[in-house]
Amino acid sequence: MGKIGIAPVIMTLGGGLLTGLAVHNYMQTNDIGLAGILEIATGLLLFLWGALFLLGKGRTAVKMGFRMGKTSSAAIIILILIIGLAAYAVIKGPLAVPRLGGGGGSESDKVALDLPIKFVVRNKLTGAAFNPTAMELYNSMGYVVETLSVSSGSATTAGTYKSGEQYYLKVADGSAFYFIPVTLPMYDAKTAEIKPPDFHIINVQAADVPSALTVKVINSTGGAVSSVTLSAPEPFTILVTNSEQDTSLPGSFMNPIQGSTYGDYLVITVTGSGSVIPRISGAQLAFQTTGQAVYIVQLNGLDCRTDPKTGSATPVTQSYGITIDPTGVASGSYTVSITAYVDLDPSYIQNYGVANTDAVSLGTASLTVNV
Repeated sequence: MGKIGIAPVIMTLGGGLLTGLAVHNYMQTNDIGLAGILEIATGLLLFLWGALFLLGKGRTAVKMGFRMGKTSSAAIIILILIIGLAAYAVIKGPLAVPRLGGGGGSESDKVALDLPIKFVVRNKLTGAAFNPTAMELYNSMGYVVETLSVSSGSATTAGTYKSGEQYYLKVADGSAFYFIPVTLPMYDAKTAEIKPPDFHIINVQAADVPSALTVKVINSTGGAVSSVTLSAPEPFTILVTNSEQDTSLPGSFMNPIQGSTYGDYLVITVTGSGSVIPRISGAQLAFQTTGQAVYIVQLNGLDCRTDPKTGSATPVTQSYGITIDPTGVASGSYTVSITAYVDLDPSYIQNYGVANTDAVSLGTASLTVNV
């Protein structure tokens, strides 16, 4: 085999070590990345190259493109090894450059920080800074921990709050409101040690709630109606229109105060003097008693965006089909009231037949049914 130089030994051991470190890191984090791939490739190349020389296969190495003069080969090999190990130390090892922000790294690399919270509030349709009427921070038990002042789409807490804790941000927009769940982030340990952040930054995609919706009822021919005479089941369509620029509904959310889920709904209430009143299909029956039946339909898709061609609002309308059935109903006059609500608790209306007191009406329509 001949005399074995120190360079092949260093190259073989160094290549094996570099490969092993990268594989070990992957097994610990399940994340290899570009740096890990480069480490493994460099390590295997060095290991193979050194092994060929150790096995007396120098000519094979030469054929693979690894020819080096006897004078410079050891220096070059050691230099490659040093560069590879240095790259590992800088990218992954003890000299690694810290990652910025709260992301990256395994859970074991994360730390909890006690910081003020800075909320950055943006209109979810436009991305523009948005100033709600009011904002409050609630804990997970449904109690207010701080009232916030919003300016230029930004609000910062006076108190400090620890990473990992969960809160609810109450956003009030006029009479309407909604809650957004907030979990405070953990931070990369090395970043926090060198330069901890000043705030927990929480981005809020907020709904600018319209002040009113238009509600009307049309018959099967498309004509708006407020009074009809029925002797058999007949279909109608409820049209709900939002005409306010860059506004949207809050959607469903958990209200930590009440412990129930609120949402946006049409409430259809049928009343009359008889024990049997006209029935509604196409909506969910939520409550019924003598002379009254209450139905609900969930509202959605009423985002009113700016038309880029005109720079003004393009009204958006959603339609909801129902059928009114007067079969078996005594002659007389009955009232069908239709109200569009945000912040409605459907469990409340199922128990009591009326909207919860903090529900907000945005539009109504009424249809008199003569039988």
